[in-house]
Amino acid sequence: MEAGECGEHRHSCLGSPKYLIWPFVVLWLPTGKLRKVCWVAIVGGFVFRTGLLLELGGNADLAAVVALPSQIDALAVGALLAVVVREQESLAAALAWPAALIGAAIWMASLLDGRAVLTAGMSGFSMMSVGLLALCLFHPISKLFAAPVLRSLGKYSYGIYVLHVIILPFLWPLRDKMGIFRFGFMFGFIPISYCAGWLSWHLFEKHFLSLKRFFPATKDAGWRPSAVLQRARQPIPIPLT
Repeated sequence: MEAGECGEHRHSCLGSPKYLIWPFVVLWLPTGKLRKVCWVAIVGGFVFRTGLLLELGGNADLAAVVALPSQIDALAVGALLAVVVREQESLAAALAWPAALIGAAIWMASLLDGRAVLTAGMSGFSMMSVGLLALCLFHPISKLFAAPVLRSLGKYSYGIYVLHVIILPFLWPLRDKMGIFRFGFMFGFIPISYCAGWLSWHLFEKHFLSLKRFFPATKDAGWRPSAVLQRARQPIPIPLT
């Protein structure tokens, strides 16, 4: 496998420490300070990627993706949504559509320039994602994301994400032999990646997730969700079997 074919794995190795650090930041900081840290991280992630691009030029692509601070804004914007939902639920509901649409516009516009994708584009994608998440909490569009096909893809998404890059180099030569029918390559590649994700779930992931029974959730006595949010928070059962 060539170096350029394992970007996701370098991303996982170099970027994953933030997933170990961030939960403790959320756990230890009071809400007010956490909100400020989220804003600093959101702005800082964009500034960091922009600085890398200006300093490294064309060599910044990989660094902007895998460097530890480069995607901290994606984590922080989700945490900020959780804070706003608890403190100003009506504001979170009102900003859901604007955040999703403006974020999508920024991300799509950035696709016209590869350099912009690594800076404003990644920030726009994070904004779009958190807007969609808020829509799922407060708007009827949540029914769309509860479709069985999307729930299934979500369930096996991590295995698909990690393993597809391992599978692709073995199948890519077949695409080159398909001639004018190469557009059909994805119709085979997607099911194979899905099966790899299914195997990952049943062989590894669900066994680790089952350990959460040793960490019972605690209730926040100082917060009561509205009736709308209570309905949105009703869990959609995703069995571990």
